[in-house]
Amino acid sequence: VQKKDRDQALPFLKKAAGLDPNKAQRRRMAGIYSGLEEHAPALELLLELTKHLPESSDLWVQLSYTAAKLGNRDLALLSLNNAAGLKPSPRQRQSMMEIYGSLQDYGHALTLAKSLIQELPEEIGLRIYQADIAVKQGDNELALTSLRQAEGLKPSAEQGRLIAGVY
Repeated sequence: VQKKDRDQALPFLKKAAGLDPNKAQRRRMAGIYSGLEEHAPALELLLELTKHLPESSDLWVQLSYTAAKLGNRDLALLSLNNAAGLKPSPRQRQSMMEIYGSLQDYGHALTLAKSLIQELPEEIGLRIYQADIAVKQGDNELALTSLRQAEGLKPSAEQGRLIAGVY
């Protein structure tokens, strides 16, 4: 987001907050704040929304991402735990995997990667991510296996560069 766009968007978001937005509008506002790298106001909105929509795994994942961006590891992990108990979709679990990785909780990240690969065996990016996390955990055998499997799935040029980067 360019500075000009950001500077124009923030006053509108503040004005919108004063107009008593409904849950869907607050959720959209939280997403816009996050997109603008304004994680503190996004966190406020998301915390309130989780009180009203506690069964939304997507909302808990969004809250965990925002909390992680703000350095609130405990809230991020709690939110991930809440999301996990709500049967998140594969897309949500992939986000959770990445958030766990960003929090250096490689065990949870690797567990999610393995289960997602079983569900989505043709997804090259998951195998590359699994290899990267395996290296960070010192499991070079798993990393090499994952990279070889990714190579066997005909990666794009960009994916090939990512594979080379993990090697």
